[in-house]
Amino acid sequence: MKDRQKDGEKNRRKEAIALIVLRALLTAITAAYLCWIFSNSVKTAPESSAASEKVLEAVQTVADKVLGEGKLNVSMYFIRKAAHFCEFALFAFLAFFTSYSYVFKKPHAAAVSMACAAALALLCGGADEIIQIFSEGRGPAAFDVMIDFSGGVAGAFCALLILLIAKSVAKKRRKKRDRRNIPGENTFAPQNEEERQQL
Repeated sequence: MKDRQKDGEKNRRKEAIALIVLRALLTAITAAYLCWIFSNSVKTAPESSAASEKVLEAVQTVADKVLGEGKLNVSMYFIRKAAHFCEFALFAFLAFFTSYSYVFKKPHAAAVSMACAAALALLCGGADEIIQIFSEGRGPAAFDVMIDFSGGVAGAFCALLILLIAKSVAKKRRKKRDRRNIPGENTFAPQNEEERQQL
């Protein structure tokens, strides 16, 4: 009995340490990614345009190979707005799982995490535009904040979908494991006398 209690305490300690490490890792990754987003806003207009042109060339090359040369002309406007959307979609995706790691034991943890991720996308999107006030040749745009928020909501929805799928798969596996552990529930065993005679 004492051995079981000791084993239980050790397992709880290991789980607690693993949870602390996971939370720290997710928080650090999300914070580092947000710093990278802000670093792009610090760039001057020429620097930002040069980075966008590189992305435009890469996307245009892929479009020409897939659809045929000249079939689709990708605009700089599309690249810049898509960058806003994708940046904050990934940010909210990370923020969702970071929040969830702190509240997963509480009621409605998924809904709370999604709300936190969307709210952070809106707040950080606004902060991102404010930073551009101090960048040479650049300025804030309310429309970009809405794009950031839209990307954040999309990223949070993707994270929620992955979480629900993972939970569903885990629940099915747990049910299968429980059935195997119940005496007399072996589905591969003969169920009646005729099946026993056939074996």
